[in-house]
Formats: sequence, structure tokens, C-alpha cells
Amino acid sequence: MTVLGARLFWARLIYVPAYALGIAYVRTLVWAVSIVGIVLLLVPLF
Repeated sequence: MTVLGARLFWARLIYVPAYALGIAYVRTLVWAVSIVGIVLLLVPLF
């Protein structure tokens, strides 16, 4: 789970160009994927 969360965390880097280009739907999808990655990183802590 942690490895998958770390891989999804890289979606944060994709978010920046999507935001700069103004691609609303892709930006929202990338943001949601990155949040799932962060949650997967935090799950093993609890």
C-alpha cells in the first residue's frame, strides 16, 4: 500500500502543468489521484 501511495504521490508533479495549462477536468482527476496517494502513505501510520 505504501509503495502504491508513493507512486501516486508523483501525480502532484503532473498537477502543476495541468493547472498552468488550465485543463480543468484533468487537473481535478490528477488532484484526486494525488490525494489518494497521500492517504495511502498515511494509512500505515495508524
